[in-house]
Amino acid sequence: MPVWLIPILLPILITASYAGISAAPWVPTRRRELELLLSTMPDLKDGLAVDLGSGTGTILFAIARRYPEAKLVGYEISLLPWLAAWLRVACSPVKYRNVSFRLQSLYRADLSEAKLVTCFLLPSAYPKVIPIISKKLGSEAWLAVEGWPLPNIELDHESKTELALSLYWYKGASFNK
Repeated sequence: MPVWLIPILLPILITASYAGISAAPWVPTRRRELELLLSTMPDLKDGLAVDLGSGTGTILFAIARRYPEAKLVGYEISLLPWLAAWLRVACSPVKYRNVSFRLQSLYRADLSEAKLVTCFLLPSAYPKVIPIISKKLGSEAWLAVEGWPLPNIELDHESKTELALSLYWYKGASFNK
């Protein structure tokens, strides 16, 4: 390997490793799960949606096409997926004028104004994520968790379809009980 590649690859490997250990490795959202989310999510209109661990932005770009007036923010700590999402916005600044990505830990996300929060994390991250969501999520906001339900939090409803991971829906008020 050429020596000049080391300073390029090292930050990519370190941030990908940190993301995998702290919450979840980057896994692309499959079309089935994306369609399930879009078909069952609340009407966003001009509200704020936040994707915790947004990866390459697949979820936010799909929501942006449906709700061009909504504000969409993704939090991603892994450099390569964040860069891919950022480049997509940079290449289509008019189409995705309402989408932004922050190279920042999802644990520092601002959820106070969010109407919808999405996340697909490993259950091992839940003990750290749940207290943060409890403090920051508004009582009227919706949280969509893909894959595994949150323990000890009142589930509002589950969305499922054949050959797709389930989506677990929580109302923000469920975290303040």
